[in-house]
Amino acid sequence: MVFDPNAYAVIVPQVQIAGVAVLSGGSVLSQEIFEQGVTGFSVDTASDVQQALESIEGRLVDNALRRQIHASAVQRFSAHQALEQVILGLFPELGPSWHN
Repeated sequence: MVFDPNAYAVIVPQVQIAGVAVLSGGSVLSQEIFEQGVTGFSVDTASDVQQALESIEGRLVDNALRRQIHASAVQRFSAHQALEQVILGLFPELGPSWHN
């Protein structure tokens, strides 16, 4: 099996937009692509997996977790957010309030 980390950069935002939590085993995913305990979980042991699944299960009762994951992903991966990051990367002197 070939591991392609670039594929995860495309797939993870898509599943998060759909409101699905991400489990990353063995530090496969960078924590920059998900929020630990919010939109995903980094797990290394069977105990970590169990705790993550219990956390997910406990918050799926009223779909609050799905809404939270979706809202976070929309904010983090939106075209507006990407454009803002590019502009601030090119023109850091503008500062974070350039678009207000």
